[in-house]
Amino acid sequence: MLKNIDYNILNNSIIISSMEFPVYDGIEHHTDYLEKLEEYLKTKNNEKYDIIFGFIKEWLKETKINLKSLNNFKNINKNFLPSDEKNTLILEKRSNEILKNLDLQDKNINNENIYDFLNSILNSINYKLSAVKDGNIIRLSIVNNIFF
Repeated sequence: MLKNIDYNILNNSIIISSMEFPVYDGIEHHTDYLEKLEEYLKTKNNEKYDIIFGFIKEWLKETKINLKSLNNFKNINKNFLPSDEKNTLILEKRSNEILKNLDLQDKNINNENIYDFLNSILNSINYKLSAVKDGNIIRLSIVNNIFF
């Protein structure tokens, strides 16, 4: 998916494509315009996905969890995820930039709890963080919100 965006974990830089919102010129056929609009929305959603995926990979880089996509985040034991201290550090360091790049800076998003933060940003691309209690273990998964 990294066609239009490059998320570099090593230097925390985000480069977003320069695709602009298509403006209807009144001349082109409306189906042609709708195709341009659909392509624009798809590109923007892919960019958001890549930003979120890059952030989650950065968050998990000190664990043994290696994701190929958001859908690979399945049944992860919460005990294997970074500690609260590391969660606080990454949120302090990256949350404002992530919210700005996802156009969510005006929303009332909790950036003090990593799980609330993840749920909020995942929601922007129709995903969610799901938790299931299995005895004393809490297992987390990222699932597509469209199906729920």
